[in-house]
Amino acid sequence: GANLTLTLDLNIQYMASELLSAAIKEAGARRGDIIVFRDPYNPERKLIKRIIGLPGESVEVQNGQVVVNQQSLSEPYIADLGRYNQALTPIPEDQYYVLGDNRNNSSDSHLWGPLKQELIIGEALVSYWPPQNWSMVPQYDLTDLTAFAATP
Repeated sequence: GANLTLTLDLNIQYMASELLSAAIKEAGARRGDIIVFRDPYNPERKLIKRIIGLPGESVEVQNGQVVVNQQSLSEPYIADLGRYNQALTPIPEDQYYVLGDNRNNSSDSHLWGPLKQELIIGEALVSYWPPQNWSMVPQYDLTDLTAFAATP
């Protein structure tokens, strides 16, 4: 989708592993994973976003800077910070905070809140269309928040 354009080209189609959906439900997803899920307002529509916050954490956005559990998140994959603020949002169990990489043009958790785990289809792994753009989806390890201990 258009909301991950800097990481994922708008015209490329992606394969999500439904096997990983079972793994996400069993072990939980990781911060930084790019997932495909059913739109909370239109379950027939599928969206693709990046997991930013995990169950039990709190996320806020201050002048476009994402803060998870009072730690600023380093996000090398976005070109522009969001032009919005988001109040501190606690993430309930079995839910995730997801954002598109194109922060100023994305329908995501900053608009509709945490995503229920049951809506997750799987992790985006491979771009497969058009064939000349076949590749693995870029991954970023954002699991260690202490690595991003900058002040917001």
